[in-house]
Amino acid sequence: MSNIVSSGLCIFKAGKGVDENFYSGMSGLKGGLGTNTIDYLISGATSVVNDMSRENWCTNYATLNSCKKHLISNIVSNLVAIDLVTYNMGSYNSRVEAEDVINVRRDSVLRDLSILRDEKNRTFVKNAT
Repeated sequence: MSNIVSSGLCIFKAGKGVDENFYSGMSGLKGGLGTNTIDYLISGATSVVNDMSRENWCTNYATLNSCKKHLISNIVSNLVAIDLVTYNMGSYNSRVEAEDVINVRRDSVLRDLSILRDEKNRTFVKNAT
């Protein structure tokens, strides 16, 4: 499932305040929770997308064109970014900053999931090249 999105994109979307423990194995930065934890979160987020849209995007992902892949990866990476922010909101300059990151990511997730939940849109995403 992790081929849908990279851990680096998830960390990027969580913002500059993301807890440094998530950088394990990336460019020699601090060790800690690392990419195994993020891969686990990616699997969970992908399952949510599959369940909400009633489509197995893991199976169909390779057949989608790049624009359609972006929609799926955007949802998954935003869901993971929310988890990364909520893990340690104290690592941000303020709680308000952390909540702003969460709100922006949540709004994007809700918008994109609404596209996938509609049958006609889901068919378009699967079949358009």
